[in-house]
Amino acid sequence: MINKVSNAIKKEIRKRFEYGEDLKELAYEYKLSYGTLRNLSSKEKWEKGINASILYIKEVEKDIESHIAEREEIVNHYRNLHKATLAYQIELERKKQRPTNKDAETALKTRISSHRENYQFAKELYSIMSPQEEIDYKLRLARYEAYKSEVLAGEKEREVKLDADSVDLKLKKIELKTKERKAKAYGVVVDE
Repeated sequence: MINKVSNAIKKEIRKRFEYGEDLKELAYEYKLSYGTLRNLSSKEKWEKGINASILYIKEVEKDIESHIAEREEIVNHYRNLHKATLAYQIELERKKQRPTNKDAETALKTRISSHRENYQFAKELYSIMSPQEEIDYKLRLARYEAYKSEVLAGEKEREVKLDADSVDLKLKKIELKTKERKAKAYGVVVDE
């Protein structure tokens, strides 16, 4: 087991730990001492799973994008079927032909109703939305974006807080050294 940790590996481990991975598993994977990692995480105040919500948001976005692409493909398929049937009907009208055979007319009606039924089934199956449903979805998406920006802002505030804490610590050390120098100047011995 290795007890020294390079900065690059430390950053990677911290990132994964803050996304929710277990410190023992990370120690095993990176062939590091668990005690070293535990002490490092305690010293630097790592918080397990603090970035899990950001990772979840990214996964949700990826999932939404794949569903949108799939729905668009299905809608385009049914749009093409409708155009083909419509073109056939227009061609019949242009030639002033009516299906003379009752079976041909029944077949055309069956094809149109089958497209309609299949489209209704696809709407349910793939969550294809009407214009009103799409507006509602966009409102929910706007709320989601607001939540996402809130979470990401919280992450930035946490980074700023960590930076502010380190600056405060440096200032306190400088202040302590200044007080020690003043005390020595007056002949007061400072216990260390």
